[in-house]
Amino acid sequence: MEINYIEKIIENYISDKVNKSIKEKFIEAAVHFNISSSICTKNDLMRIDYRFKNIKDLNVYQIFKIYSVYSYILYRAVEVGSIRGEDRLEVSQSVLSISTLITGYATMKYDDADIILGFTDEAIKLGISKEFNDKIRTKLDLC
Repeated sequence: MEINYIEKIIENYISDKVNKSIKEKFIEAAVHFNISSSICTKNDLMRIDYRFKNIKDLNVYQIFKIYSVYSYILYRAVEVGSIRGEDRLEVSQSVLSISTLITGYATMKYDDADIILGFTDEAIKLGISKEFNDKIRTKLDLC
């Protein structure tokens, strides 16, 4: 995959479609998009509620939100054909992996270290840099 190719898709989507007035709702919708509620039990839903009320590490929470946004945007990019043919499978696999991490974290199957490691692995596969994460964190007002 071309360096910064995925970063450009994400950044352009945010610049074009996520204005200041909808940022919070967009982030919330991206989180909900990633949590596979169809496989969640009633107990999972209670754990999700508990997890979000008790996140202590702001950095983890910000990264969680950022990767929720990435997953949603990349899913949409695959759907509309913005991802090149040879990259579609790899990006789709990363979207699924990120969604699994998000659902697992929200339902308390994974801890902070698990999702940071998982997100780092997916970032490497997608060519997403720490600097880009910081840039998006600022664009989404997560600082």
